Amino acid sequence: MHKIITLASIATLATLSLGTAVAMADNVNNYTSNGQVGFVSSTSTVNPTDPLDPSNPNPGTPTDPTDPTKPVQPGTSGPLSLDFASSLDFGTQKITTDDQTYQAASQGFKQADNSITYSPDYAQITDNRGTFKGWTLSVAQQGDFKTAGGAALTGAKVTLGGQTHSTAADLDGSVTNASSTTLTPDGASINLMSGAAADAGKTNGTSGTHSLVFGDKSSLKTDQVSYKSDDTTVARPSTDSAVTLSVPGATPKLAETYTTTFQWTLGDTPSVVK
Repeated sequence: MHKIITLASIATLATLSLGTAVAMADNVNNYTSNGQVGFVSSTSTVNPTDPLDPSNPNPGTPTDPTDPTKPVQPGTSGPLSLDFASSLDFGTQKITTDDQTYQAASQGFKQADNSITYSPDYAQITDNRGTFKGWTLSVAQQGDFKTAGGAALTGAKVTLGGQTHSTAADLDGSVTNASSTTLTPDGASINLMSGAAADAGKTNGTSGTHSLVFGDKSSLKTDQVSYKSDDTTVARPSTDSAVTLSVPGATPKLAETYTTTFQWTLGDTPSVVK
């Protein structure tokens, strides 16, 4: 009997407690406030990043191997910007009748203490439009390598190999790129990397800063040389074995410097790049 009374008392207390809790809940008041944040397209110029570590905000100042004494040209401004593309220096080579392949200088970054660090050559774009409508990066070689007097290095071909996509953003397959591209000197534009358009009202991984890197750490070499006029050699500090210039041995060569230019283009229309 004592046990039954005890259980009944507990049940009564539980009921009273539950009733009190319900009564307290009925006295709670609610109020809704609002939260908001807005965004607009950015028109700022984006500095070159480290293609091997895109999250590094201070990789140093990029250098131009074709003229280390001059500042690197800044990229374009605007919400869809072409931030940077490496210049390609294939060194000073010995005239020969054998077919040869030469490596481009790696991309240098000058540090605060004037030392130079190196990465593979690369091109960088940024999409801060906030529209997710897509984009395409392409390049065109503007004619043969030529001397100041107009003599052409006929048959010479530049290859941009080892292409990889580098970004601090999340990868979701919406940015695609070629794996290797051999340029032609006829000015034909070749698509290298593209960001796909997102579905209406949706986002994808195409916004932010993206680099197309030609090679990786293993592509960086220190065993290449340039030649002096007396046939002695000078060690090249770092070259990128993924970026090469092939020159036929049968091509006539003057003992002069040959140059060309590369036109990099960032368009606001996506394309298929494989």
